[in-house]
Amino acid sequence: MSTIILVHGSWHGAWCWSDLARRLAEKGHSVLARDLPGHGEDKTALQLLTLEGYVQSVIATIDSVKGPVILLGHSFGGLVISQAAEYRANRIQALVYLSAYLPRNGESASDLTMQDKDSRVPSHLLFADDYSSFHINPETVEKVFYEDCGPENLMLAKSRLQPEAMGPFREKARLTDANFGSIERIYMTTLYDHAISPELQKKMYTLTPCEQVISLRAAHCTFVFDSEELLSRLVQLFPA
Repeated sequence: MSTIILVHGSWHGAWCWSDLARRLAEKGHSVLARDLPGHGEDKTALQLLTLEGYVQSVIATIDSVKGPVILLGHSFGGLVISQAAEYRANRIQALVYLSAYLPRNGESASDLTMQDKDSRVPSHLLFADDYSSFHINPETVEKVFYEDCGPENLMLAKSRLQPEAMGPFREKARLTDANFGSIERIYMTTLYDHAISPELQKKMYTLTPCEQVISLRAAHCTFVFDSEELLSRLVQLFPA
């Protein structure tokens, strides 16, 4: 049985997978969700964060288990799992993109964000004085990530979101057909997404075709507090 490795996106940590990871484990799956450097409980300084550092963290997780793995990346995590696939193509059964960046060779998260005319993210960012990091405005984060999560869950999420380093957003993916291109890709598009718009999602999975495209009736971060639809789809795709 493959191990499912869950890779979170910007401003979040492994905590965002708690509901899904628990439910997958109850279904008999082996699941790992760990903080990327500088996120969640990891205290790596913001100025030390790089895309390569994120990728090496995922590679270390892959190397810590035996057998094939499934990488599921959310949002910016899509860029991370894509680059990790370059280094461990022989270990990865599938790459799953959950409302995630799906880059082509030479593209960065910043490049993709600039193509997304319908994203609410740019208008809700707060930047550090030196522009080395940025944060989602806690007063308006609901409009970007958590529109369908309810007030109590929104308060919990706000208390856990952290600043994000700018550097990794500008770093470009270095991908090849021989490695990244050899792995099955599945895209899960979120129909009510205001962070990475459905239009950009469609553009990405059209330019980099996936074996399956699955539509979820969800906002960008619905799964954090209600993973039922996502769970159902994953169990269908990867029976325990």
